[in-house]
Amino acid sequence: MSADVPRILHLIAETDWEAAQSSGAIAPASLEEEGFVHCCTDVQLLGVVERFYAGRTDLLALEIVPALLGVELRWEAPSHPDGSTNTAAEAAQLFPHVYGPIPSAAVAAAHRIT
Repeated sequence: MSADVPRILHLIAETDWEAAQSSGAIAPASLEEEGFVHCCTDVQLLGVVERFYAGRTDLLALEIVPALLGVELRWEAPSHPDGSTNTAAEAAQLFPHVYGPIPSAAVAAAHRIT
């Protein structure tokens, strides 16, 4: 990727990634509940891990290749699974949301979160 295009990352439990590789796609509950798969950038990663995954030791950050998604990718203000309202700072940030299952073939790399 070029320096001006941020990497798109999806956080996933290692066992869920193994299952997605077998099925061919990542389709977490958020896809059915909210209509999209939550993703983030490198810059957003630490905040997302701290807010939603604190204490987890089984996480991978999957690096997604947008050109291989085959579904819509939108850059939008955060959507909180708990329904909470965005702060002004959060509303100013745009997160990548994938509007469909992420094909496992669209994953360029898996990085362990430590």
